[in-house]
Amino acid sequence: MKGGYPKLSITVTNKHEVNVKHFESVLGGKVYFDRGGYGSYKWSIQSQNNIEMFLDYIKKFPSRSHKKQRLFLTPKFYELKSLKAYKPDLDSAQYKAWIRFNESWQEKG
Repeated sequence: MKGGYPKLSITVTNKHEVNVKHFESVLGGKVYFDRGGYGSYKWSIQSQNNIEMFLDYIKKFPSRSHKKQRLFLTPKFYELKSLKAYKPDLDSAQYKAWIRFNESWQEKG
């Protein structure tokens, strides 16, 4: 959570810039060099619109990553976020749904 509400970001990492530049040109976002580890290029998106475009892209060109299961949870994330289900209210069915969502998210990672 950042700024009091949850945010979602998607990154694609590769040691060759050309392999992530394609995502930037097709889907927007930013490419930057991450000096951590041995250094790699990362493409990153955060806006809901860009993430939805990425999900459409993944439907055409399926991901082989083990984290692809999280991509299927993304619409539920935005649904619960719009309901502000992340706000702690232990008696709220929405908050309980948020807790279950988080558990599923962690299992899929």
